Amino acid sequence: MSLFEDQVNVEFEDTNKKRKCNCGCICNVLKKMEPGTPVDVKFSGTPADENIRLVFTCLDEEECCAQFFDRIPNTGQPFVEPVWIPCEKIAFLREVKP
Repeated sequence: MSLFEDQVNVEFEDTNKKRKCNCGCICNVLKKMEPGTPVDVKFSGTPADENIRLVFTCLDEEECCAQFFDRIPNTGQPFVEPVWIPCEKIAFLREVKP
């Protein structure tokens, strides 16, 4: 096998490797969190007192994104609208105890 073929194969293999969530402590917390857990989330770049109440559903470790349920605005309905949030955009996460 030529040097060129070796390089092409290595590059091809690298692009096919699955990425794992490793953004730091937020990812580690989400990996251990049970689906259905209510949380307060603050996003990077927002004021310190501005957070949103959501319900955690799952973590996509390949894309490093977490899915949460949010309330449908102005309806008062329970948490039914799914939202995907990149882990790196979450600055603060607090589990809400009932």
